[in-house]
Amino acid sequence: MRQGENARDVINRVKAKGSLSPEQLVDNCLDLLGPVEVSADTKQQLLSQANEWGQISWSNGGSDAADQHVGQMLQLIVATREYQFA
Repeated sequence: MRQGENARDVINRVKAKGSLSPEQLVDNCLDLLGPVEVSADTKQQLLSQANEWGQISWSNGGSDAADQHVGQMLQLIVATREYQFA
């Protein structure tokens, strides 16, 4: 995250990219938070969670859920060992 930027700013930057696959969600969040490089195991765990949510889309009334999922992904990433020690 850039200095002075909050989670809402990051969510809006992810939202600007449009509909995202689970892998795109993880990659975009990692990039916007650092960029952060994580181990293959950590990335697989993040992808596993993102796959449970499926495609992230802000259309057709899915805005609140999409915002929530992006926020949750950001929380998961900042809790990783790689982020903590970056």
